[in-house]
Amino acid sequence: MKKLLLTLILLNTYFAFCQNNCNNEILNEKVQLTPNDKESLLIFTQKLNSLENCGLDKTDLEILNNSPIMTHIIMDILAKENTEPYTYNTILEKLLLITETENYKNNIKPKYIMLIDFTKKEANIKNWESDKLILKKLEIPNKYIEEIFIELKNSSNKDETYKQILERIGKNSTPENNTEIEPVEYSQNKIFENYGKVDYEKLLEKSKKNKKPVLMYFTGYACVNAIKMEQRVLSKKEIIDKLKTDFNFVSVYVDDNTPLPEKEWVKSRRGRLIKTVGRKNYELQVNKFKSGFQPYFVIIDANGEIIKNQGYSDLDTFTKFIE
Repeated sequence: MKKLLLTLILLNTYFAFCQNNCNNEILNEKVQLTPNDKESLLIFTQKLNSLENCGLDKTDLEILNNSPIMTHIIMDILAKENTEPYTYNTILEKLLLITETENYKNNIKPKYIMLIDFTKKEANIKNWESDKLILKKLEIPNKYIEEIFIELKNSSNKDETYKQILERIGKNSTPENNTEIEPVEYSQNKIFENYGKVDYEKLLEKSKKNKKPVLMYFTGYACVNAIKMEQRVLSKKEIIDKLKTDFNFVSVYVDDNTPLPEKEWVKSRRGRLIKTVGRKNYELQVNKFKSGFQPYFVIIDANGEIIKNQGYSDLDTFTKFIE
């Protein structure tokens, strides 16, 4: 969690390939990515950054370039099953769709800007109470807020910023906190397996019959934050028992490249043909719940009304979410 927190707060990528006008030549260009080829990924990133004036601003690109959705897009491009060519315009349409959601406009982007502003703020113990309120608004867990406070209280440098404090906390992290996330074994917990193609109406019918709300977990094979949550939250016995007992729980993968039967192909609201299970699931998430990020949890009643929703969270926050 510490590593994730520091990554989020210290994200401040600067793009060198800005254009005064939208680059239509790049928009029409086919994306070329080669697995395990850093050079092709670098070229891809450079061209993507040139879309700043195509409906996206610099902040949008900073957020989206470092989000799970970009990992999903890259995986989709590289997928063997995906025979439909990607252009940079295709990617732009996906990103614009995300920026139009209420969750992005009212939550994700404002909090990102708040994070960046906070890291530039002078770290002064006299202002701690007001600074702590900012951290709480950003939904930083209390134990990490306390860690920042301890570092601030012990600091001898009165002119440093919170970015410097956070960098120092990162350097002082123990090897245990920085170890790679191991895959979680769910061999006896079938509820976490890929649900496949979601029949939304059937889920609501099931909810009416057994009197339990539906809890949909939108995730992806390539979603790093989902893997971290599975490691630290969803693998806990008390969480698993609660999900099994109190909800109609389904894991919905947005990067499932299983082909849909041709008779089930439909066009998205932007006119793109939906041919895979994952694409259909992703459209469901965006259209029904106005969110395009994973992990995303949403509890709905038998009428399809949203009761609660939640993104990436720690154990305490998620426990309260499913109470």
